[in-house]
Amino acid sequence: MTLLAALGTADGVDVPAVVKHVVKVTGLDGEVVQDVRVLTRFTLLKVPGAEVERVLAEIDGTELAGAPLRLQRARG
Repeated sequence: MTLLAALGTADGVDVPAVVKHVVKVTGLDGEVVQDVRVLTRFTLLKVPGAEVERVLAEIDGTELAGAPLRLQRARG
């Protein structure tokens, strides 16, 4: 499942920082955080469907690069 985070390169975020943050907060293996794409204003990443609710609950509102991380399901 693809998730959308409202932080990007303009906020000082990069791929390693996103993966590290998800692993640290959720305890997921870094190998299951896939297809991370950090764009200027937002980030897309994929996590296993069975983990989506937990990832959303545990990550949303945490701080990454000094800013609150807002995470939601990507539409599409």
